[in-house]
Amino acid sequence: MEFIRHILHLKDVNRQGWVDAGISGAESVADHSFGVGMMAMLLSDEIGLDTLRVLQMALLHDVAESITGDIIPGTITATQKKRQEHEAMCILLELLPITLRDRYAAVWREYTKHESPEAILVRDADRLDMALQAARYNNRMDPSTLESFYRSAKQGISGRGAASILRQAGL
Repeated sequence: MEFIRHILHLKDVNRQGWVDAGISGAESVADHSFGVGMMAMLLSDEIGLDTLRVLQMALLHDVAESITGDIIPGTITATQKKRQEHEAMCILLELLPITLRDRYAAVWREYTKHESPEAILVRDADRLDMALQAARYNNRMDPSTLESFYRSAKQGISGRGAASILRQAGL
């Protein structure tokens, strides 16, 4: 139950990049995770990856933020961010039964390494969701601010499926 409380808390953790950009009522980490999961599922099914593993990664990829909050680039070093998220995931995984703990820890480690096709796809879906959300906020923020979100997404996406969706969206 304590793990579930942490998951539910993600509904109250706003995405810090949008908050810093002045968006009132910014999406939550839970909102973002849902978008990442849906896009990752669609892309995975389309190209024939292990969609169950992809969905597990997508749902777990930001769970640590229930403890750390949404840490945006530039506020701390990448090494510090990685360490904080690792420590938070260790705390959260300890709340689960051992059978789930080991399985989810392996999935999360795979995601953080960004080496498997599934992990790369989830990372791409993470960036894709950010770019598409920026487009949704188009009339609520300074267009020059949006460019940094689009640029970050484009630079981080390596798969053809996610890149194709960006092009179709005109981004």
